[in-house]
Amino acid sequence: MKALVCFKDGEKMLAEMETMQLKASGIRLKPLDHANNDLTLINPSSLKFIVIQDNEPEGPFEEDPREKGTMRRLVLRFEDSDRNVMRTYLDRDFIQDGEGIKCKVYNPESKMLESLVVPMQALKGVFTVKEWDSRTPGPAREVPSGERALWARW
Repeated sequence: MKALVCFKDGEKMLAEMETMQLKASGIRLKPLDHANNDLTLINPSSLKFIVIQDNEPEGPFEEDPREKGTMRRLVLRFEDSDRNVMRTYLDRDFIQDGEGIKCKVYNPESKMLESLVVPMQALKGVFTVKEWDSRTPGPAREVPSGERALWARW
């Protein structure tokens, strides 16, 4: 299957994959956009996510069509930043498989639902949320001096 492989360092590679399942021993790819690379064994911990491109496209949609339903909202939080999150739903496409998660994510730029494979090593966690944005309006939290002193020792 054809896939866009997105690494944690920002590099992207268009490749053919044998399977959508992530294994700790590695993922075999045949790069399509690197003339010098032939078969490649990728360490799953170097990946951020993989966009599967062989599926029949779903869309275009003005907004995520699942938004109006009653499915549980899930936030995939990546370990590299609190702001680096993906939104999805606990639906028939959400599966924990091998060393990763398979799900569909709405891409507002293409207005399409995209199939993703996300390694667990790339994630801080998968959170079930009531609202997409749970931050409360108002001023930033004041950090007490005792807490500042504790963090200074680290």
